[in-house]
Amino acid sequence: KAEAEEKFKEISGAWSILSDPNKKRQYDQFGTIDENAFNGGFNFNFENVFEDLGDIFGNIFGNRQRRSYKDPGRQKGSSIKIQIPVSIEEILNGKIDRDIEYDIDVRCPKCHGEGGSNKKSCPHCNGTGMVTETQKSPFGYFQNSHPCQYCKGTGEIFDNICNTCHGTGFVKKKQTVHVYTTNIQNGQTLMFNGKGYQSKYSSAPDGDLIVELVFQYDMNKFAIQGNTIYEKIEVPYYDCILGSTINHKYVNGVTGEIQIPQYSNDGNHIRSNKRFNNMNYEFIISVKMPKYIKESERKLLNEIKKENS
Repeated sequence: KAEAEEKFKEISGAWSILSDPNKKRQYDQFGTIDENAFNGGFNFNFENVFEDLGDIFGNIFGNRQRRSYKDPGRQKGSSIKIQIPVSIEEILNGKIDRDIEYDIDVRCPKCHGEGGSNKKSCPHCNGTGMVTETQKSPFGYFQNSHPCQYCKGTGEIFDNICNTCHGTGFVKKKQTVHVYTTNIQNGQTLMFNGKGYQSKYSSAPDGDLIVELVFQYDMNKFAIQGNTIYEKIEVPYYDCILGSTINHKYVNGVTGEIQIPQYSNDGNHIRSNKRFNNMNYEFIISVKMPKYIKESERKLLNEIKKENS
């Protein structure tokens, strides 16, 4: 009871600091309060006060074991995010239906994720996993806590490090998942629960796999803007002048006719009569000029030139 009363006094002191802008500013800057600067007489750390108070209540109600807010034995494995390229063919077909392979971390089969054998409490941090350093400044004492470099914040070390995982508790493994979706958008993400890294603890769930769809295609030939797919096609100069109907094979194997109007110019757009994946399709004309011409063609072109000069 006496100890609890003392802690409540410290709580009251903490409240007085939080309600005083000057004192609060000093605590925010240095992590502690030197009451000598405010005509008081105490120096404490808020976290220690509330942590000790939790121990007192635990003792009062018969529970003497300090509990952390996170149970390390249930820490979920890390999630993975990977990008997969989406081809123009898959975009036209409106679905992705394929396997992808990637690496994951799994618990070491030799040490079962422990990282070694003959586990013992870390003597450098006394098993807390944290090392606290106290430093003095003109404003008083302040504390800096950081994970122990020897046990990596676990509070435990081993006499014998596992030579399979080199103390990490994990080894690499190939994993395959099947990706199927008809919702194809650039940047779209798909979630695969439990397909990420394994947890260090067998009782905890594995992490998740996040797959991001990234459009990848020949940007010199195709473009996608909004709800329209554009394809650049080469059309011979005489078809651009006279007009023509040409057969075209789309990248997904579908065939169709394209009506080339007379006097078409480089860069003109022609709307396709087909739609793919609920998207419009347009062709952009690139006038194809010959690299060489026959003598008969040259004579005809010279005649046309004379008529128009």
